[in-house]
Amino acid sequence: AEIGTPAKISPAPKPILWLMGKFNPIINEVYEMVYEFEEDFVADHSKYADAFGEYYTPIDEVVRDTVAWYRQHEAVRA
Repeated sequence: AEIGTPAKISPAPKPILWLMGKFNPIINEVYEMVYEFEEDFVADHSKYADAFGEYYTPIDEVVRDTVAWYRQHEAVRA
């Protein structure tokens, strides 16, 4: 939404990733990491919170700032 176009997401079935991975090492690495998306990913940030507090940046702000940074640097490259 932030960049003004809808995201196009198309999941690839595991057998397709496996087969493609036989010919492309990068796809093979993707296949090896599929397990991360099949189960809940639980992160414990208690050590961080103890050291720095409960501060976090809201995801909307992160996306907005990242898109703004990219647009600024894209203009410089062009």
